[in-house]
Amino acid sequence: MYNKQQVIVFDIESQIDTPAVCHALRLGPHNEQAAYDHIGEEFPKLPFHKIISIGRLEAFFDGNAWRVKDIVCDHAGDMPEAEMLSHFNERVALLTPKLCGFGIKNYDLPVIRYRAMMLGLMMKGLSARKYFARYFDEAEDLCDILANYDARGKVTLDVLTRLLGLPGKPDDVDGSKLLPLIKAREFEKIAAYCEQDVVLEYLVWLRYQLYLGNLSLKNHQESLNGLDSYILSYKPYLSHLTSFGS
Repeated sequence: MYNKQQVIVFDIESQIDTPAVCHALRLGPHNEQAAYDHIGEEFPKLPFHKIISIGRLEAFFDGNAWRVKDIVCDHAGDMPEAEMLSHFNERVALLTPKLCGFGIKNYDLPVIRYRAMMLGLMMKGLSARKYFARYFDEAEDLCDILANYDARGKVTLDVLTRLLGLPGKPDDVDGSKLLPLIKAREFEKIAAYCEQDVVLEYLVWLRYQLYLGNLSLKNHQESLNGLDSYILSYKPYLSHLTSFGS
């Protein structure tokens, strides 16, 4: 059973695993351009994604409000993919948290499982609970939940946060900028982008908790203030996400 008093909001970033594409699709010896040409403009199938960062926000409920314990992002500039996956699994195994994110049931979680299997990893922290089960809430996908599982209701995280009166993504930082950063191996910048997303997802999740009645207005604000304090103390480069809480 997962711990309802702990939550990990997480997000991954990935790039195409061109050797895997060439091998699986019988394109011959590894040829990066051939792999990209074969995939074309389509979104690559999930097993073809190689994880380059896993960002997470860990928080706990103190009986009144949610308190941020850590915001961190493991990335390819610091460690190999297998180590990133193992580290994430270790945190899940230790905390037994609710998992939360935006699009995690259709992207992040299945990519993590595919990659762990391809790398021959044991992931008992993730497999011990119903994080992958369709009709259980141990992992909450805000994109699906808020749209009531209807494509007509889905919007991007940036649009949703702006609709909710929260900070959206800065104009100069969005997903379209990631490919040049990946090619330039600017993993620190990718990690900062990933951390930004988990903060935005956490803000949406807190608003959802308010909607559900799990937080009062006072305790919702207290949770926001706690996030502000953490960011200003430990992650000042994310300070553009704190002005709403003042």
